[in-house]
Amino acid sequence: MNRLLINMKNKIDIINGAIDMIYRLQKGETIHLNGLHKIDVKAKEGTHNDFNQRLCELFEERENLQIRVNRMRA
Repeated sequence: MNRLLINMKNKIDIINGAIDMIYRLQKGETIHLNGLHKIDVKAKEGTHNDFNQRLCELFEERENLQIRVNRMRA
């Protein structure tokens, strides 16, 4: 399989994870990030429109990537 195709599929998975995190933040959940530093992230009040705008951008980016992946497979 083409390395570019693999990278694009991985990016789609990352976008799906970001979409899931936004949905969790909208529900008021706290997200625990573990990496070099451990960070807890919680949404501020009044960010509902920001979430919706970012979700739209992520959905559009994911759709464009999926179209490119499908073209490369054909």
